Amino acid sequence: MNPQKIRHLLKMKVAAPLFIGCAVIVLVMLVKTRSPVKHQPVEVTPIAVSYIESKSVLIRPRLTGHGFIEPAVKVKAIAEVSGTVSQVSPLLKQGSLVNQGEVLVELDPADYQLALNQTEAELAIARANLAELAQTEKTLKRRKALIQDTITVAKRELDRKRTLNQRGAQSASQVDGERQKLIQLQQEQALLENELAVLPAKRDVLIARQAVAETQVKQAQRNLARTRVVMPFTGRITAVQAEQAQFMQAGQMLFEASGIDRMEVTVQFPVAKLKPFFQTLVGDRTQLMDLTDARLFEPLIVKLGLEAEIQVPGFSDSSWRGKIVSLGESLDPQSHTLGIRLAIDQPYQGLTPGSRPPLLSGMPVVASLIGTEVRAVVIPRHAVHQGYLLIADKDSRLSRLPATASLTMQDLVLFSSDVIPAGTPVITSDLTPAIFGMPLTLQQDVALQQRLSLSSTALVKADGEGRP
Repeated sequence: MNPQKIRHLLKMKVAAPLFIGCAVIVLVMLVKTRSPVKHQPVEVTPIAVSYIESKSVLIRPRLTGHGFIEPAVKVKAIAEVSGTVSQVSPLLKQGSLVNQGEVLVELDPADYQLALNQTEAELAIARANLAELAQTEKTLKRRKALIQDTITVAKRELDRKRTLNQRGAQSASQVDGERQKLIQLQQEQALLENELAVLPAKRDVLIARQAVAETQVKQAQRNLARTRVVMPFTGRITAVQAEQAQFMQAGQMLFEASGIDRMEVTVQFPVAKLKPFFQTLVGDRTQLMDLTDARLFEPLIVKLGLEAEIQVPGFSDSSWRGKIVSLGESLDPQSHTLGIRLAIDQPYQGLTPGSRPPLLSGMPVVASLIGTEVRAVVIPRHAVHQGYLLIADKDSRLSRLPATASLTMQDLVLFSSDVIPAGTPVITSDLTPAIFGMPLTLQQDVALQQRLSLSSTALVKADGEGRP
């Protein structure tokens, strides 16, 4: 190898490390002696949100469901006897209100009047036969008494003639004649006694015939009365089939009617809603038994003093007080609901056209079960998220409060005061996205706060009259 190249390579091997080392020393000195970098803080603008302060209030829990009105009393008036319709009342029209006792349909009574006349005549004959028998009995008894007296006289006369005959003053033929008279009288007495003996049996037969005749008269009277069909109660006509001059067979329907003194509605409540409703009232879950057991559930309803309220959609200013009358026989396996039957007494009282309509059969209604007062924190439903609430912490930053609701009532949600402390600022604005820890500018929603207070007060009161 060329000596000159060798010397060049040796110089490179020595110079390269020296150069790298010097560069590192210079870089370290520059880092240590340079001025620190100044960071400009990024300011986050607070988000304006609305809030309400949580408050513990007295409120009456309410569970709402839907159903259809049906009359508590319904009747199908049928023809109890056959006949031609001779008269149809002008009141007999579908939808008409008819008072109790109004004659609505009359069947031709001629045949039934004739049958009544015949049975009355047979009854008169039976009574006359009994009277005749009584008179015969009196006559026979008088004759028997007379014959008895005559026999007594005849016996004395026979004894007298026997005495005379023994003295020779009376012939034997005269004694025999007197004895023959006595025997005839005794035979006549025996016949009368036989006639009197059979009179009780004859009387029993005649009494039985009279009883049959009386029954036939009553039946004929009932059949005659059945030709006049009356309204059994004050109510509304729901269907009409009887027409003038139409022949109606016994058992054929004439009209249908429903009562107006009481209406009922069966409301299907989901068990998933019934349980928290009663849990809110009972307070102790261990005391809450199987809601599908009517034997246990009905005493619980009485104990809790539940009330019912019925409203017609579109008429929110009017409501009807109801009461629980029965429970469904079993749980609906498909919808997992339990039927509760409510009754409304005197539903036609206080009707006002346009504001308080009559409760008609088939009308859809909203029914609510209302419990006694409990203390709870009321939050609007739109401010409740899945298992938590958005709140503002003490630094006015967005935070999250886990909260399990006790009961949901339409647009209100009830919480225990142990879950949400009083005075907690609950965010009611819709924050998207909700970044926890971001600063907030709080603006109390005074109008919503007042509405919640009014709603709570209204739900505490019963029909505006306070707790019953």
